Amino acid sequence: MPGASRLAAVACGDGSVALLALDEKGGGGGGGGASAWALTAAAGGHSGSACVAVRFPAFAAGAPLLVSGGIDGRVLLWDWGEYVGGGLPAPILAASAANGGKINWLATGAAEGGGGRVYAADTSRLLAEYAVR
Repeated sequence: MPGASRLAAVACGDGSVALLALDEKGGGGGGGGASAWALTAAAGGHSGSACVAVRFPAFAAGAPLLVSGGIDGRVLLWDWGEYVGGGLPAPILAASAANGGKINWLATGAAEGGGGRVYAADTSRLLAEYAVR
């Protein structure tokens, strides 16, 4: 994302996840045109609404990764770097897990020995944990 220093990810009702560059550097006064990209079902994304569960994972600080959850019960790990940079026509779906119930919340953390963890809360009483290498 040329010139962007702050990003936001927004879960959308159509199942897509919008990735927004909040402050494109350039021009006077810190302004400049904002940019947006969509991580959609066509790229292997959610088949139903994405939820409030969208995170830049703590285990991948600075890496172009994003974790999303949806009412389709799936937890997705997106690699959006080449897509946003213009090298690919669509984002890469790096990993997918079928959780079962509608995802209500996601959290991430680093794992001992490297890699990371994604924790998913759904409509059940259980918390799911997924390892990411």
